Amino acid sequence: MSEEGSTQEAGIAFAQIVTGTRIEEGRAPASSPLGRIEQFAAEHGEDALTPEHFAAARDGLPFPG
Repeated sequence: MSEEGSTQEAGIAFAQIVTGTRIEEGRAPASSPLGRIEQFAAEHGEDALTPEHFAAARDGLPFPG
């Protein structure tokens, strides 16, 4: 492994520890806020998303109209 790759992996590991999150590749789980946004965009197109959709996903509420 190159030194650059090792440094990047250490940075990612540090960020995950500090933020209490996990960085993964692929689609977000459908039950997560991001997963709900991805599903809505897949069904209705990205242009249909509004700030209210992001707020509803964040707050665990139904999407508007």
